Amino acid sequence: MQINTERLSAAQLTEIDNRMATRDAHYTQWRRYMLGDNPAIRDAPMQEKPDNRVPVPFARKIVRTLKGYMFKPGYITYSAEGDYIDTLKAGVFDANDEELLTAEIAQDALSAPESYELLRVGERLPDIKLYHVPYNKGYPIYDTTLARNLVAFVHVDTVDAGALATAQTKTVYYADTYETYQRTTSGGQWVQVDEPRDHPFGAVPVSIYRTGSEGVPVFDCVIPLINEHDKIISSAYANERERFANSLLILLDKIVTGTDDEKAETMKQLSQNRILQNLGRNGDVSRVQDAVAFLTKPSRGADVAEEADRLERLVYDMAMVINPTDDTFSASSGIALKYKLLPMEFLASDIEAYFSRGLQRRIELIGQALNEMTGITPESVTIHWRRSLPPDLTALAVDAMNLQGLLSKQTVLRLFPADIVPNIAAELDRIAVESDPYGVDDDS
Repeated sequence: MQINTERLSAAQLTEIDNRMATRDAHYTQWRRYMLGDNPAIRDAPMQEKPDNRVPVPFARKIVRTLKGYMFKPGYITYSAEGDYIDTLKAGVFDANDEELLTAEIAQDALSAPESYELLRVGERLPDIKLYHVPYNKGYPIYDTTLARNLVAFVHVDTVDAGALATAQTKTVYYADTYETYQRTTSGGQWVQVDEPRDHPFGAVPVSIYRTGSEGVPVFDCVIPLINEHDKIISSAYANERERFANSLLILLDKIVTGTDDEKAETMKQLSQNRILQNLGRNGDVSRVQDAVAFLTKPSRGADVAEEADRLERLVYDMAMVINPTDDTFSASSGIALKYKLLPMEFLASDIEAYFSRGLQRRIELIGQALNEMTGITPESVTIHWRRSLPPDLTALAVDAMNLQGLLSKQTVLRLFPADIVPNIAAELDRIAVESDPYGVDDDS
């Protein structure tokens, strides 16, 4: 939605409701895949029993694997030339648990077209609060220029309204102010509940996080493969197992003798214990094996198993995400493992580029607010990404020794994972102290 006016009109606020409802329908479907409640198999028309529905949560594993690979707390770090980064970290990031918040936003952005982060000023200046807004709770508004500049953001939520039970609250953020509206019934009229309030961010105080240009979750392209895999697991395995058990009991009904009550009691025991013993038919058959030919479950067949395995491999291959439980990983060398990771690294690099835009806007908005409220001059901040992989410390140590003198110590330290070197600047300070513990100048 685009606007030319400085403020949204009542008609535009209503139109946003309609558009958010349409988006929410798609988000709900993606969210169900993310939760392992795959709608294609769970919502299929009812069939004759057995009708087991066994969704496999591939989407959840894909998202969680990428989240752990790229967004593990401590693996995204920031640096600046002066002391500004310390002000940013101590004054804002630590107070908002930034590392965990970023990982939470990343998970939502990986499973939806985009995710949002609102910035507000706390009760005590210069307290800055960061809030995650899921995709189905926010709506960005752009102008009609080719640049599509962000001119407003709408946040909708349900809140406690006291005697009115619940109410929907809509807050509209502009570059200088924000306004709050409320309604107590769905589809009712929005009423402004207070006067517009100023904020110090100098722009619409929201960061928009995306993981690509397509505007879909990372698992969207493999949903058809997930649906086919669910059909095989449900029909060829879960349903077939139950068909065998049911057919066995039907056959037992033909060979159990006695009154109806005796037969019912015998069938009950057999269904519970699954033991066939001393059963005959009118005394003519001494062994049940002679009365029933189908007592063992035939093989489901290599074709069905191969089809399920192939679909599973395709899900991970087409999603460009590794399956860490793949048997081929255990027999792969270090170089081979890097080649296996190459497609996921291509995907991660793309995600990093788009997601960094949101991180950079967060930093810019915080800098503008700090400058407005305290006079602190913001500095250019560099974002550093590292991947979460099991480290080969021996190989890393050898590489670090070989690179001494060719690269700076700071660059060499970036080779090590955040679990080993969580703060490169602090590590450089410790190295300097250990090299010259008494602070003696070598030239003196």
